[in-house]
Amino acid sequence: MSVMELNSQFDELSPKIMEILLRAGLVTDKAILETPECDLLNLGSITLADVKQIHNVVAKRSKPTDFISGDQLVNSCNRRWGRLSTGCSQLDSFLQGGVLTRGITELSGQSGCGKTQLCLQLALTVQLPTTSCGLDAGAVFICTEDRFPSIRLNQLLKTSPVAQKFPNIKFGNNIFVEHIGDTADLMRCVSMRLPQLMKQHRVGLVVVDSVAGVFRADYTTAESLQRARDLRTFASQLHLVANMYSTAVICVNQVSDIRKGEVTQTVPALGLAWANLVTCRLQMFRNNDLRHLQIVFSPHLPQQSRQYTITSAGVVGHLTTM
Repeated sequence: MSVMELNSQFDELSPKIMEILLRAGLVTDKAILETPECDLLNLGSITLADVKQIHNVVAKRSKPTDFISGDQLVNSCNRRWGRLSTGCSQLDSFLQGGVLTRGITELSGQSGCGKTQLCLQLALTVQLPTTSCGLDAGAVFICTEDRFPSIRLNQLLKTSPVAQKFPNIKFGNNIFVEHIGDTADLMRCVSMRLPQLMKQHRVGLVVVDSVAGVFRADYTTAESLQRARDLRTFASQLHLVANMYSTAVICVNQVSDIRKGEVTQTVPALGLAWANLVTCRLQMFRNNDLRHLQIVFSPHLPQQSRQYTITSAGVVGHLTTM
């Protein structure tokens, strides 16, 4: 593309700015909007005022000129928000394609109900080619409670249909594990070490198992306000990572039993301070031999639940929806 052709697109910009954009390969609205401000300033003799002018020109070109329908808006969001397959067709159907690759998905439940196992399953499917509903990327496991379940992972590598179907993928080499001891180290991990890793490797899944492991233990009752602030900082960084890299982010959460009158309810830990930071909340229940995955709230899914079982080959959903 020549400067003259670029001029027909951005005729409000000076020839000097257009020449710089052309040399950098920034010739479309999308390319310009996705380039951070600091990178534009590093292109050459471009000032902050020039950057604002570039953004204003692109914004005016991109601004809708007419009303759009609700269906158009929903379809547009569905195209932008990708899904990561769970590796089970029944669970994928239940979640309308899998786990979102935007925002934060919370997975809560009692101990032993299969939260970590489902996350391990996702750590395999994220490595599949995009043509097989994967992201062709690696996974990051941030462990705050127990050590990484390597024995169960090795079992899945031998028994999971996902691993069996793609024997050429070295699944274990693309799962990066970090063990965290306290909130301060978790903050450093998500704000410094995680972004650095994602610059070097394509990461499609980030799992924090669990968010309550440190945020429940490191604060007293009198420090609840500080805990809320730190939760907001922590979640903001995860949202930034998810949106910048189109990455699925899953935060495993513990649960608490609260009593309302004669009824005892099992609810996710950390209260409203954390709930308001979550995009999609999924909860796993176990009642004797019956297990259910429930959609508590989501921007694109109705409230419902589906029965599942845990086998040596992974988490498997049933047809029945409640």
